Amino acid sequence: MYLEQTFYYNFVSLLQETLGVESVQDLPFPFKFCFPYRDNMTVPAIAFQFTGASVALRPKNLLIKLQDRNML
Repeated sequence: MYLEQTFYYNFVSLLQETLGVESVQDLPFPFKFCFPYRDNMTVPAIAFQFTGASVALRPKNLLIKLQDRNML
C-alpha cells in the first residue's frame, strides 16, 4: 500500500515511539523504514479510519521480518 508522504512519516514516528525503536540505516530498495526486531516486541493494534469504514491491519499484514532480524 502507498500512503501520502506526510501521513506515512507521522505513522512511522508514532510506531517508533510506541515500540521504542530507532530506525535502521542502509535499507533495501524501495523501503524507507526498518527497525530492529526483539523477541518480546508487541506490535500494537493498528487500524486505518476512513469515512464509513475502519480497516484493521494485523502485524503480519503490515510488517516484513527480514532474515537479519529487522522489520520493514
